[in-house]
Amino acid sequence: MTSSDRPHTRDEGPMDEPYFTDPAITQLRDALEAAQVGLRTVATYLEARDVVAATLAGLEQVPVSPLSARVERAISDVDTALVATAPGEEQHGGYVARLLARVMADIDRCRHGRHTADPCGDCPGGKSAGNPLLMTGQHIGYGMNREPLYVPLPADRYKPEAWRTWPGERHTRGDLSWGIDHTDPAAPPIVPKAQ
Repeated sequence: MTSSDRPHTRDEGPMDEPYFTDPAITQLRDALEAAQVGLRTVATYLEARDVVAATLAGLEQVPVSPLSARVERAISDVDTALVATAPGEEQHGGYVARLLARVMADIDRCRHGRHTADPCGDCPGGKSAGNPLLMTGQHIGYGMNREPLYVPLPADRYKPEAWRTWPGERHTRGDLSWGIDHTDPAAPPIVPKAQ
């Protein structure tokens, strides 16, 4: 039996590809990252509190409170869990794609952090005006094959094909459709196509 044939055991050290592709693991990693930020904030507060208490007591050394020690241990445990489920090279592309998807999910937000057309007390009319730098139909660059890239309609921004076609025209591929339906009287205005 070769080393690649036998099952991996805990004593042999980490596996080559420790990343778990289960969506539940991805959600847990997201929750752990959020908890880690909160724990670090608490640790900073507790450290400052310990310094003030030591100063008021006239101590030369700052004793670490039991709560501070528990928070530091929790931060260490979270770090260990995140390292154990870090993406391996084969899954790294999917991991990067998920991170990029988070950016794309936020690309339409106004400067107050609200999605387009969501309630926003700071935008005119009480609704989010969206990202003022990305207007529907705006030419924003070129793809690898020199095809122009345009800002699609807000409802189509999750469709990669929509970024590669001007939204002033209606497009269909398979069961996907995107762009302006010119028969719709409520169709939004778009920036003229770049020449």
